[in-house]
Amino acid sequence: MINIRLQKMLFVLMMLFFIIFPAWSWAGTLMRPYLQAPGQDSIYVLVESDSRTIPAMVEYGKTPAYGLTASAEIVDDTTLPSYIHKIRISGLLPATKYHYRVIYGTTAGEDITFKTGAGPDKAFRFAFMADCHANIRVHGDIDVLMKEKQPDFLIYGGDICSSGDYNSFKNEFFIQPELDLISRVPFFLSPGNHEGWGKNTRAFTKQPDSGSGTADYYSFDRGAAHFLVLNTEVDFSAASPQYKFAQSDLAATGKKWKIAVFHKPAYANGGDWWGLPDPMRELAEKVLSPAGVQLVLAGHMHYYQHNYSNGTHHLVVSSAGGYQENPVDDIYTIKGDKGYHYAVVDVDSLSLCVRVYNGAGTLVDTVSPLP
Repeated sequence: MINIRLQKMLFVLMMLFFIIFPAWSWAGTLMRPYLQAPGQDSIYVLVESDSRTIPAMVEYGKTPAYGLTASAEIVDDTTLPSYIHKIRISGLLPATKYHYRVIYGTTAGEDITFKTGAGPDKAFRFAFMADCHANIRVHGDIDVLMKEKQPDFLIYGGDICSSGDYNSFKNEFFIQPELDLISRVPFFLSPGNHEGWGKNTRAFTKQPDSGSGTADYYSFDRGAAHFLVLNTEVDFSAASPQYKFAQSDLAATGKKWKIAVFHKPAYANGGDWWGLPDPMRELAEKVLSPAGVQLVLAGHMHYYQHNYSNGTHHLVVSSAGGYQENPVDDIYTIKGDKGYHYAVVDVDSLSLCVRVYNGAGTLVDTVSPLP
């Protein structure tokens, strides 16, 4: 009787293992691949595995027949250790659906699709969220809502998990709804103070190459917009390389729309906001606004707040799962809202429109900066 019960228990455990760990994990890959650093004609596929030496390869093409292959340019290790194979696929056409799958050793993974951007000066859409922290139910719900909006890419404003520990990333950020989203839609990250800018954050992300010459902070163009993605976990004082990069980068762009992203806001009030002097306020007043930045997206404070100063809209769009705080109006505040939030931004050569939704998917604010 004991043996029968034991056999039944082992059978149930085996079935649970198959449910929790899909087929692709058996080959040595540790989770579903995901997308990073999309360019005009390229994108990176990131694959986590249990070996540095077993090669990871991606097959890709416009049909499930694929026809093209690429191998890892970089292999970074986490603190586990596990190994993140960063595979650049190139030669992509604009506004085109592609299929891809991972070949790890001799085993092929599942077929996944993504769509490239529409090309220079074309309209595009992106979604923004920040501060997922440990509430994976809310985080997962917002992932589903953002996926329904069909963004071309995603920008995450930091605090995507509770700490920089490996298990925090795996249990809180790389949840199934997130992987279902980012295996099809690439994301950019501006790190927050919770995950920090340590070994695991660096390993799990791939920033686009830019004039900064570093992965710490960077910029990129998409359509009629220029994006400056800063890092509040790296020195941004007036004498710092990051501050100087922000100055030179914005001075060099001729794009109509200038959008800056960083974790800790330059304008906010309420919750555990530190008051003045705000560590990002000087950069906003002396660099961003004078350079014509129309929109800043930030997180860190766990509420939605639309602030406006010196010609720049400063939006705190948070949280996507962290605890909730109360926004407090200040002289620069246009609107505030308590709760969970994410934003969807539509950009073309004539207009830029931000729509902010709550965790139930209800529209709470529309911001449309004009020339």
